[in-house]
Amino acid sequence: FDRTQKKHRLGKEYRTLLEVAALLHDIGHFISSDEHHKHSQYLIRSTPIIGLDKRAQDIIAGARSKRGNIVQPSAAEIELSRRANRERIEKAFRA
Repeated sequence: FDRTQKKHRLGKEYRTLLEVAALLHDIGHFISSDEHHKHSQYLIRSTPIIGLDKRAQDIIAGARSKRGNIVQPSAAEIELSRRANRERIEKAFRA
């Protein structure tokens, strides 16, 4: 994140969100290995996380990836996530 700062131009807030997303991205395996990324997204969105507001949790939940590729959000996910935040997530993951 720090090395690519000039490219993505995201603030330190997004560094923290990316770190949390990296820590939680496989949490869905506790429910099922099948489509664990969807379970991870559900758990992150529906469980209060100390220090994060709802907006931050939505950003982290939207930062799911599968084998190095960003998973395309569904129509419902697009409605839940503001376009600007989604673009920042994608830019951070591709940097």
